[in-house]
Amino acid sequence: MSNTALVKWGLAASLCIAVGGAIVASRLPTDTQLPIHWNASGDIDGYADKWLALMTAPLLSAFITLVLYGSTRIDPRQDNINRSAPFIKMMLFALIGLFALIQVVIASYGLGIHLQAQRIIMGSCAAMFLITGNYLPKTRPNFFFGIRTPWTLSNDEIWVKTHRLAGYATVAAGVVILGISLLGPTGRDTLHLEIGVAVAAGIVPIIYSYLLWRALPNR
Repeated sequence: MSNTALVKWGLAASLCIAVGGAIVASRLPTDTQLPIHWNASGDIDGYADKWLALMTAPLLSAFITLVLYGSTRIDPRQDNINRSAPFIKMMLFALIGLFALIQVVIASYGLGIHLQAQRIIMGSCAAMFLITGNYLPKTRPNFFFGIRTPWTLSNDEIWVKTHRLAGYATVAAGVVILGISLLGPTGRDTLHLEIGVAVAAGIVPIIYSYLLWRALPNR
């Protein structure tokens, strides 16, 4: 799939999310308020007009699609962008899938179905970790995607080794977060634990890239 085809797919998917939201909104009373934010305990602490609530996800999805496309066009290392295409594609698919799921959660409240938002959203984030983690090692040095530290950008071998570890760390974090989301209790402590696992998965490769750089004889 070319970059142009990718942006067309992303915008088409965003439009589908918007149409689904519009259908739900048109069937709800004019003054309907839908949830748009949940606190760390999983309780709703923010509402918005039905149209704002149901159009936010597709608009963000379209915006991210355009930003991603623009990034691939202006990166000076086009050859490496092309070689990183599998990761870029899967990242966009995963993000749009996440927005679609958030749309379903919000719309469900308007239809009288109260889903466990924290469990569903964190579970979907875990799935995104599993997907992108498998594709992280396929990236090559560029300025927009992947673990972009001074050390990975200074040496292609460090980039490859760092992203191989990052792939394992991201998949491992996805497995742990998915298990917690499916089997653990919901609430503030659980959310903090899941966030901690995700942050650790991001910090470890950064430290590893620095250590690899430190070990270079000609740094």
